[in-house]
Amino acid sequence: MEQLIFGLLGLGAIAYAALCLALWWGQTRLIFHPQPAPTTTPASVGLAYEDIQISVAEGHIHGWWLPHEAPHAKTALVLHGNASNVADTLNQTQPLLAAGLSALVIDYRGYGRSSGPFPNESRAYADAAAAWAYLVETRGIPADAIVIFGHSIGGAIAIDLAYHQPQAAGLIVQASFTSMTAMMDHVGYSRIVPKWLLHQRFDSITKIASVSPPLLLIHGLADTTVPARMSEALQAAAAAPKQLWLLPGAEHNDIAEIAHAHYIDRLKEWLKDHQQTHALSTEIPA
Repeated sequence: MEQLIFGLLGLGAIAYAALCLALWWGQTRLIFHPQPAPTTTPASVGLAYEDIQISVAEGHIHGWWLPHEAPHAKTALVLHGNASNVADTLNQTQPLLAAGLSALVIDYRGYGRSSGPFPNESRAYADAAAAWAYLVETRGIPADAIVIFGHSIGGAIAIDLAYHQPQAAGLIVQASFTSMTAMMDHVGYSRIVPKWLLHQRFDSITKIASVSPPLLLIHGLADTTVPARMSEALQAAAAAPKQLWLLPGAEHNDIAEIAHAHYIDRLKEWLKDHQQTHALSTEIPA
């Protein structure tokens, strides 16, 4: 009997070690769920657009440039969630266009028509940085005319980009989280495996304290994927001019649909209130 018990304990230890090893090596595939190439275009919803490709190490980024009719409109750089692509993101982009912004929507490497290796945290950050460089260097858009928008994991990527680009016109973070370790707690993984196994950290709660652009956090109170308390924690940790908008009844992916016209009005109001102030605060003295 004793031999049997030790044998079972040994098998359990091997199984647990295998589980930990699988989490270490396979966590990017738990976090990222690349979607295939879009089957529709912005033209299907009546939007003018331009296909763009941005060369990066080990591939290229595909995206859509959606110009606003006003020639000097600011631009939104739109960063989507972990199980989306540029087509799915149009419903989040249209309110930004209606609020008076042009937009660049991109797919990270491994998503849609973007090529390259399977995504991970550092590659997603690099892809967002490459899209920023495209706007500034190729399109000639001033840094202080770019609003960074991110949904869910795209919010963490947006926070990282804003951390490195303090002159950005603003940062909109929608339905995002404080860190991936906090998400481990939320989904219950931390009750099974130790947090130190996590190397895809997306540590937004630390970075946001040093983010300079005006910040708008948006979260649905019915969101069970990422709880709204995480946006409340991000708001509390942020030092930049900040607003938190919590929407009753909205879930993780339907904020624009639930809020509808009020969503556009809120974006317009926020853009009007904060952009002039930020431009003055980031101006370099003569």
